[in-house]
Amino acid sequence: MKYWLLTIVLGLSTVLLAKDKSYDEFLKNIKEMQGEYELVKGSKSCSDGSLALFNESNVEEGFRLGHHIFFGALNSSGDEKSDNCSVNSKYSFTANSITLTTEVSRCPASLKAEESVSTKYFNFKNGRVYYSVKETGFNCEYKKVATKGGE
Repeated sequence: MKYWLLTIVLGLSTVLLAKDKSYDEFLKNIKEMQGEYELVKGSKSCSDGSLALFNESNVEEGFRLGHHIFFGALNSSGDEKSDNCSVNSKYSFTANSITLTTEVSRCPASLKAEESVSTKYFNFKNGRVYYSVKETGFNCEYKKVATKGGE
């Protein structure tokens, strides 16, 4: 029984440490990816824009790409109440990607139409950024044309 418990504890600690490492790597990488991006292809509402942090001294506050794509409060997964509905947001990270799943549920009968799930993906590879929303099929692909500061 001791060995079984030890195995479970070690397994959970490994998963938690891996998550923290991925989160820290993502924060470091998103800082380096800042700059100007040009749309390569994508949905009608995609447009060129700057990838920028909301706050240079606190990366965890989030980032945006142009005027329509943003990920905020990167360390704030959890439940909250909004208009009598339950809103659950969950972030997951790899070194080069972030996924935000938001679920609106447990609404009163008058707001049942507000219940939904949204899954947003943002990843980067080889100087390109990819953004998509699973439920709508919305997607954009960008290439980096200048680093932060126009260098």
